[in-house]
Amino acid sequence: MNTEKKITKLLAIVLSMVLSAAGVYASEIVPGTNHMLGDEVPFVEGHRTPSAAPGYAWCLEKRRAVMQTINERVLVRDQSWYYETVQPVYESKMETIMVEPEQKKAILVSPACYKTVCEKKLVQPEGTDYKTVPACYEWADETVEVVPARTEKVFVPARYETYTERIMVRPERTVREEVPGCDTDGSKIDCYATRVIPAEFKIIEKKRLVEPARTTTQVIPAETRVMKVRKVISPARVEKVVIPAKYEQVSKKVLDRPAEYRYETIPAKYRTIERNVMVTPETKRRVDVPAKYETVTRMRVVKPERLVWVLKRNQSVSACPIETTVRSDVIIQDTSKGETVEIDNLVDRYGQVPGTKSVRNK
Repeated sequence: MNTEKKITKLLAIVLSMVLSAAGVYASEIVPGTNHMLGDEVPFVEGHRTPSAAPGYAWCLEKRRAVMQTINERVLVRDQSWYYETVQPVYESKMETIMVEPEQKKAILVSPACYKTVCEKKLVQPEGTDYKTVPACYEWADETVEVVPARTEKVFVPARYETYTERIMVRPERTVREEVPGCDTDGSKIDCYATRVIPAEFKIIEKKRLVEPARTTTQVIPAETRVMKVRKVISPARVEKVVIPAKYEQVSKKVLDRPAEYRYETIPAKYRTIERNVMVTPETKRRVDVPAKYETVTRMRVVKPERLVWVLKRNQSVSACPIETTVRSDVIIQDTSKGETVEIDNLVDRYGQVPGTKSVRNK
C-alpha cells in the first residue's frame, strides 16, 4: 500500500514537471513571427514553409494516425418465430362393440298356393291414324282481265287559222321627170315635170293561234279475255281415323294363398375391445426466436497520418525523427544564414535536409 502511494506521488511530481516545461516551451514566442515555439503548420507539397527567425528552423515531422477502438453491438439474426407441431394425446379405453346385429329368422309354416286363370290381355292399345283426302277440281269459263284499265296523258297540239292581210310594199313617192320635146332652144329650161307614183301594196297570208297546245288525261279501258279456269270444288283435307284396340285371351298362374311364416328373434352379439381414444387433438404452437446480437470490435481513424512543419530551435533540428523523402521543389527556410534555398542545395551543404533524414541518392 505504501509502495503504491509512493509511485502515485512520484508520477504526480513528474507530470507537474512535464506540464511546467511544456508551458514554458509553449509560451515562448519566436521573435519576428506570429508563431510560438512548437507550433505546427500542415505540410502542403509544393508550398513554401512559413518564414523562420534566425536561430530557428521548421522541422518536417510525421504525425502518426490517431486510432480509436470502438466496440459495436451488431444484429446477426432478426427476431423471428415459427410454428411447432404438438402431437395429439391418446389414452386407452375399454369399449363394447356390436359384432352381429339383432336378426329376424323366418320359419315356413305353410307354403304358398297358386291357381291358373284366363284373362283378356291388351295386345295393342287404341290408336289414331290420319288419312289425306285430295282436293276436287272442275274446268269453267271465266273472264280474265288481261290488261287493267289505265289513264294516259295525251298531248293536243295548238290549232292555228290562216287569214290574208294587205300590206304596203313601197310607199307613195314623187319623182321629177324630164319632159321630152321642150328643149327646142337647147336651154332645157322648163323641161321637167313632177309625177306622183302611187304606193304599192301586197296581199300576204298569215297564221294566228286559235287554241293553244294542252295535255289531257285519257282513260283506257281494261282488256279482258275469256279463258278456261280450273276451280277447286272441295279443298284437300286430313281425316282422323280411330284404330280400335286389340285384345287376346291368355292364361297365367296367380297366387291363391300366400305362404305363412313364423319369425324368431336372434339377439345381437357384442364384444369388449380395448382401443386408443384421442383426448387432445394435434395443435400448432408458436415459438418466438429472439434476435441475436454480437459485439464487433473495429478501429476508427480519429486523425489520419500527416506531415507537419514544427517550429524548433536550430539545436534540435538534427533530432527531427521523420523517415521520408521530400520533393526537391519544396522550399524551406535555412535559418543558419537567413536565406531561402532549394532542398537540393541543403543536401549538398549539409548532406541532408534540415528537419528530415532525406539524403541525396548518389
